Amino acid sequence: MISTVTLLALGPWEIAAIVVAVVVVVAVIVAVVAWLASSGEDEAPPGGSGAGGSGEDPLKDAGGDADKNFPDEPVDGATTSCEELKQLTITVAGLSFDTDHAMLTDHELDWAMAGTPFSAKDPFEWRPDHSFPITHTRNQKLTVTVEFKVTPADGTPAVGDAVGAGGVGEAFLKFRKNGVTFSPPMTTVTMTAEQPLPDEVTKLGTRWIDWTTGCSQGTRNAGTTGLHNIYVTYDTPAVEGKIEDGVTLKRMEKAIEWVSEAWQAGHKTPLAIVEFLFGKFPEYRLGFFMLDDDQKQHLKDHPDEWTALQGDGFADYMPNGPSKISPRKCDSGGAWLLAQNESYGGECQAIVRLIRGVIKQVGVPGKAETMYVNADASAPMTPVIRDYGSRPTGPDPKKSYALVDREVVVGNVYGQEDVGWNNYEAYLKFTDDTGQETWFGGGVGKLPPGYNQLKVFWGLAETESVFDAASSSWKRKVTKAWKY
Repeated sequence: MISTVTLLALGPWEIAAIVVAVVVVVAVIVAVVAWLASSGEDEAPPGGSGAGGSGEDPLKDAGGDADKNFPDEPVDGATTSCEELKQLTITVAGLSFDTDHAMLTDHELDWAMAGTPFSAKDPFEWRPDHSFPITHTRNQKLTVTVEFKVTPADGTPAVGDAVGAGGVGEAFLKFRKNGVTFSPPMTTVTMTAEQPLPDEVTKLGTRWIDWTTGCSQGTRNAGTTGLHNIYVTYDTPAVEGKIEDGVTLKRMEKAIEWVSEAWQAGHKTPLAIVEFLFGKFPEYRLGFFMLDDDQKQHLKDHPDEWTALQGDGFADYMPNGPSKISPRKCDSGGAWLLAQNESYGGECQAIVRLIRGVIKQVGVPGKAETMYVNADASAPMTPVIRDYGSRPTGPDPKKSYALVDREVVVGNVYGQEDVGWNNYEAYLKFTDDTGQETWFGGGVGKLPPGYNQLKVFWGLAETESVFDAASSSWKRKVTKAWKY
């Protein structure tokens, strides 16, 4: 700061120069403040009257630089001028996925085939008050029908472009229809995505689509639809009348999870997917006695879990099958109950039925037949193949016959826990689209081509019942045996 003493020491010309400098600085400051005030009038504060706010239409007087909420949609892609479009307010009101399989129900409380199809609730999967999931075949394009609400009701119809865009890099959720006539009160537009869905079995969850309308001056926000959940299947789900057939939210979620695991591991052909799924069950379980020691101890320590496991249908998971507990959840859900008790496993036929249900749920192509193989003692090496379960037979009606999973010795006596006594081995006979036939055993896996289906057992045994006083129980005495 210049003191009074300093000023008195200066000459008149020096004082005049200082005054001029001060005047110039003040003038510059005034000019800058005025410029900032005038430029601020053209900018809207957040939520104010600019584009995307609640004030004036961003297309009005916008020149060639309108709403920038969606810069990935180039203005030069527009096909019409904006004079009429400026007068309308256009908002997305509904969206239908026309290429949805329209088979999915809302049931997710248990594994039963129940619930209301989402398509019966509302043909539009999205409206402001709901967003329904869909199922759709992989590597195919989505086709959608979009309803746009157009106001005012007495407005003049105007031509513009309808554009939808999903997330970055998701061209399978990118839609455009040029030259749409938007007419009050509602305009419906059908569009097909630019690119197909991913070529994989997966779940595309929590997706959204931002919608805009466009003209030569730019684009304007028309709202957002979502969140969309898309279950991407191999093909259209198949329903063939089995209890495990039928598309529910709970079943689809599990089937997509398992088949997606196969896909991510590189198992992408129908045959490879089936083989991967059978790998989830490397052995079968006929009952509690076949569980490992840790599982047995856990269930003994937690009797409520053992009761629940029995109530689900362990280990046969057969609807209305023989059980001390009735009803059981498998009476309505079939072998799907095994899916939630995977670690405990189940009978061979339950494994086969579940895997067949999984591949049908996501539309894996190929013929999948549940087959049951046993033997007759008169020709013990010849498989007896039926599409229903039955017991092995033999020449002596007073004796019993069983397929055994470990060695037995004629004359010895065995209890239930000593040997697995089987009526049959259940198989999935899978024939792919090329006609190749492959057999998969429940708890066994894939058989080599031409392999005798009986050789998954040690052999066939003829037995008679004997009472064991030491254990106070009935056991089996082997009278004949045929080793495979």
